Amino acid sequence: LNNLSRYYSENRDLPDALFVVMVPTHSAGVPLRQARGPQPAAHRRRPRRRIPHPDMAGPAAIAPPPKVTPGSQSDGIAAACCDRWADGSGRIALLHLRQDGTVERIGHDALRAASLRFAQVLRAQGIGRGGRVAILLPQGPEALVALLAAQRIGAIAVLPGAASGPAALAGRLRASGSAALVTDEAGLALLAREALPALRHVFCVFRADRPEGGPTCFWTAIAQAPQDAPGPMPDPRAPGLLLHAADATGHVHGVLHAQR
Repeated sequence: LNNLSRYYSENRDLPDALFVVMVPTHSAGVPLRQARGPQPAAHRRRPRRRIPHPDMAGPAAIAPPPKVTPGSQSDGIAAACCDRWADGSGRIALLHLRQDGTVERIGHDALRAASLRFAQVLRAQGIGRGGRVAILLPQGPEALVALLAAQRIGAIAVLPGAASGPAALAGRLRASGSAALVTDEAGLALLAREALPALRHVFCVFRADRPEGGPTCFWTAIAQAPQDAPGPMPDPRAPGLLLHAADATGHVHGVLHAQR
């Protein structure tokens, strides 16, 4: 325990809670095997492989966690999944199977350009660090662009997941305090009759013609936005994802994940 305490004090990046499981090996000063008495040869257990103590194995046995520099652009989700590979070579990032059966090849450069533009759109709407951006979309390039854009401005991407009805879905958006929503026509139909006062901006991925007076078209807003970077990347330790998952009893819980 003294060695673990010393290691924890020297590595501040470890989690705040460090759990140590202690297994008793003696009972009233007598080893447990002797306290139980001799065992028949048929029931004797095979000796377990001993795991060396960290101090016995040497300092290389424990690899300390990497030091994280606040504001580092190499540890965020957007940098690790997109910017690191967007080198102008057209490297393929996504194979998108369209509804007509054709396959669309999307590169890291295109994802970076689109997410930079949509990050500017979100910032122009007053959404910044700590804001909630809900993404209610099937798997596809639009969902990935919205996720990367939220990461670039330090916002929290809210993934409500599959819900059992419009009321349950609206409850997740209401509880998370989502200020913006990126969805498609199916998502709009689910939330048409729900009251969401905190939801101020809705961006829709239209598969057909956009109706007049409806929400903002997702791709139109991207095309009209500048491609400049919205600012420095957020701290990788800041909150970045809010996932919703159900436990064994069916209760839905929100799980907050960091940018990295």
